Amino acid sequence: MGIHGKLWRGEEDRANVFRPGRSNNVTMAKIKKLREDWAKPTPQSKNTSKAATPEPPKPTTPSKITTRAGSKRKAAAEAAIRITKKIKIDKTRAASTLRTRPLVKFTGPEMQTAKYINELLSHGIRAYAFGFLLQETRMSLWYVDRMGMATSQSFDIFLNPELFVLVVAALHFADRDKLGTIPLVKYPDGASRSHDKAVLELPRAIGSDGTPIDEQLSFRLRVSAASPLIVAYGAVGRGTTVIPITPNARARELFGKDKLIAKLCWPSTNRRSETEMIRTIRTKLWKNRKAKAYLKNIVDLKCSLDMSTVEIGLPRAFMDLTEPYEPRLLRILIMKEYLSLRYIQSLDDFKVVFVNIFNAHHWVFEVAGILHRDPSLNNFMFYYDRNGKAVGVLTDWDAASPRQDTLIVREGIEDECHDEAMEVPSSVSTTKDKTTTGLPPSSGGSKTEETETQQRPRYRTGTGAFMALDLMASKRIAPRYRHDLESFFYVLCYFCAQFRPVGPGNPKAYFDYLHDWENGSISQVQSKRQEFLVESVTFRNFFKDTHPAYRPLLEQWINPLHRQLMELQVYTARLVNRFGRLTFAQDDHNDKEARRLLKELQSISDEVDSIVTYEVFRDVLLI
Repeated sequence: MGIHGKLWRGEEDRANVFRPGRSNNVTMAKIKKLREDWAKPTPQSKNTSKAATPEPPKPTTPSKITTRAGSKRKAAAEAAIRITKKIKIDKTRAASTLRTRPLVKFTGPEMQTAKYINELLSHGIRAYAFGFLLQETRMSLWYVDRMGMATSQSFDIFLNPELFVLVVAALHFADRDKLGTIPLVKYPDGASRSHDKAVLELPRAIGSDGTPIDEQLSFRLRVSAASPLIVAYGAVGRGTTVIPITPNARARELFGKDKLIAKLCWPSTNRRSETEMIRTIRTKLWKNRKAKAYLKNIVDLKCSLDMSTVEIGLPRAFMDLTEPYEPRLLRILIMKEYLSLRYIQSLDDFKVVFVNIFNAHHWVFEVAGILHRDPSLNNFMFYYDRNGKAVGVLTDWDAASPRQDTLIVREGIEDECHDEAMEVPSSVSTTKDKTTTGLPPSSGGSKTEETETQQRPRYRTGTGAFMALDLMASKRIAPRYRHDLESFFYVLCYFCAQFRPVGPGNPKAYFDYLHDWENGSISQVQSKRQEFLVESVTFRNFFKDTHPAYRPLLEQWINPLHRQLMELQVYTARLVNRFGRLTFAQDDHNDKEARRLLKELQSISDEVDSIVTYEVFRDVLLI
């Protein structure tokens, strides 16, 4: 269960601690109560906007434990009961509380345990994971979800046998849901680890027009080697999981028989809703006579569902955690399935897809007033229409924000923070054996049902490999339209240099892994990409392995745009310098100097905006 780079944005040194106490005496009746509680379905509130306050557990009367096991297990249970009868009940300490402790460094065994749990949350359709660490006779319990981690104070399993029995009983009686699987995914009795025959149930959903759907909708999972499950690597963060599905019954009546995907993620409750962004975009494009033509290039949202941590039954919602954490919710989006760029059949198809997405992005900005902020290889999808023509689609609007043409300085990262640097929103094919970017393909793909994901860092605003250089240089620079255009250029370069189409000795198309752009810290990636832009030798070597069929992109599109983007480097250095000086001026409460620098920043930014424009790209792309 390896971890690459930082673990959960520094939370390896900031664990919440569950302190059960030295002798929290627990009767065996509580074990029975635990079994009964865990057998109950997860309660679901009708109101997602208000988080319910969990009630403390009610006391239970002692009773004998019942087991489904044979005589040996029954004898063990009876022995455990005899042990607990010898222990005096301390009611004041029976209910354990959760507290935090000062910053600590993980030991080797603790780090290994964290890695195992991180790996567990990076596979399957999970909401949380837990485990335990046993060192000699001392045990500690570990819990991790998309918001962080909590560990218990260790206890001696011989001095506190009632706690050890409680742990064993909990693990024995826990079903899939209580072991961390998202409870909306229902598996048939006796099902193996395979997702075959599993069903995703949405008890209440919101339609594409924002109207509630009163009936429960169900979708059959169709995870296979041809349509793999795609899981983001990493425990804490959005935890995006993409599941290929087929609508059942009522869902088929509403959405047709097309293949769909379910996108499950855990966005911050402070972030703008991706579903609302998509609805706003599609509504405004529909009302505009010219922009209406680009609806086919925007992701087709069928329905969605938001659930709070209380509604989903997340253990964190019922813990008395004292350390603050970023609250998140479960969001499920049901959308049409598209193909990733790996399935492009020709240079002409790629050009059509790229231009489609470029134009759609522009019209969304102009008509809907929304900036995508994350143009990347993962988010450039397409499909073939009934006439066999490729149609580009821009997906993944979770980082989008309303346009703010006058905003130069971003005072705080706030809810727009995109620092989930170790999360992969959708997989990136890096070798011939790994699955491609984006949503599950309709054919081809990995040999396994679950995609191996390659880490692609996501930073403040966008995906590291395609992020504008000045945004990487300073977190205070507000995202602007030209930043997205710069990202379009990097997507174009990446595709041209790294795409390996089907050919002799290559039965499946794939993208080579670009280490310099996809690994390391934000400053390291920025340095490598800046070298790519300004160093002639580096730039030419970058394209040395370009497939002959796609080499015309260099002369036709890449070289002209490259010459234009090189002009940005002088301005980028000036912008970063002025932002640094502005920070010092504000820290020193030098209002006069701060106002002067803000005015200068506005002037520089306006100059840069005039260098990289929609018209410049349009003329090069010959639209």
